[in-house]
Amino acid sequence: MKQKRFAGMANRAFRIVAACAVLMMTAGLCSCGGSSSNMTAEEREAEKQAKSELKELESQLKKVLGITPEEALAMSAVMYKKKDEEIAKGLAKYEVMTAAEKVEGLKKFEIDTWSASDVEQLKPYIADAKKKMSAVSKEKDKLVKEYKEQQKKMAEIKSMSVDKLKNQKPAPESDFEVKPTDDSFTSIAITKYKGSDPLVVIPATMQGLPVKRIGENAFETGLYKGNKNIVAVVIPEGVTVISAYAFCDCENLSVAVLPSTLKAIDKWAFSKYSSRKSIELPAGLVCIGNAAFEESGLTSVSLPKSLRLLDYKAFCNCNSLAEIQIPADHAVSCMYTYDYDKEITFESFFSGTKIKESIALQKLLKETKTRKISQDEYKSIRA
Repeated sequence: MKQKRFAGMANRAFRIVAACAVLMMTAGLCSCGGSSSNMTAEEREAEKQAKSELKELESQLKKVLGITPEEALAMSAVMYKKKDEEIAKGLAKYEVMTAAEKVEGLKKFEIDTWSASDVEQLKPYIADAKKKMSAVSKEKDKLVKEYKEQQKKMAEIKSMSVDKLKNQKPAPESDFEVKPTDDSFTSIAITKYKGSDPLVVIPATMQGLPVKRIGENAFETGLYKGNKNIVAVVIPEGVTVISAYAFCDCENLSVAVLPSTLKAIDKWAFSKYSSRKSIELPAGLVCIGNAAFEESGLTSVSLPKSLRLLDYKAFCNCNSLAEIQIPADHAVSCMYTYDYDKEITFESFFSGTKIKESIALQKLLKETKTRKISQDEYKSIRA
């Protein structure tokens, strides 16, 4: 159907419009930065630079197509025959984005590569887009108001202290799906979060049983899609395992309060944990799984003395990670559970970080030895 609908359109124009449609319909609610008064000096400077770049991109788009970014997004939605409610939602989300997020989105248009032929083919859709924007304007304005209120609430939660977060009312049991952790029926695991609150305080008990595990993909909202609403989560005392992908791709998650009882953080559990700059790993933590924090926004990490297993790529591609602390009186044994042709160095566990900027850190990582283990030994360590 899509091929027929866009028959004759240049491949580049089709690809760019497809990118625009994906941007508009899947964009998150922004990075909950709130007003500039909530930003650090560094964040304010970055936003200032983004606004300058945004103005340039908007000018370029106007010159080439004679439309605004909002009209361009509406155009892509018209071409894909999206419903009015979807168009209103996409336009509202774009309006509440930060300048940096808008810049990232507009770059997908690749405006400087457009030819006269591309522009000519899009003209009929541009006219329809302008009419559609007028038709959905009231609904869009309503959604913008709702999104701004939600942003405000998210910013308030983000600024709370850990103690204040812990004292918040637990989420209702109806917000979760659970199952027994084993056949003894003495504890339960959370298998799915169904709520919509940006602050999630997980109850310590459900159905009269203690919560012991956060299950795989528990905070996923769709296939490979993390929950975009959550800003903070408080995991109760008694939980020992955060399973694979539990909070993966929860891009607005800024605070994760971990319990002292936690023993294992499994693979990709906090991958793409992009909004958080630090996380306090509990003193009793034994295992950090493969790529557990890959592509997260962490700037520093302190490994606890209790740690026995740090799996491969645990902190890989954390672009801002510049500080790694390892207990001076404890040699962390970094192990890897996958088959590789050559010996894996400790440095590779932190590839894609800022380790190259620190000679002392390079030395520390280079002197830390690694060894390969079997899956059985892996299971034994994290048991």
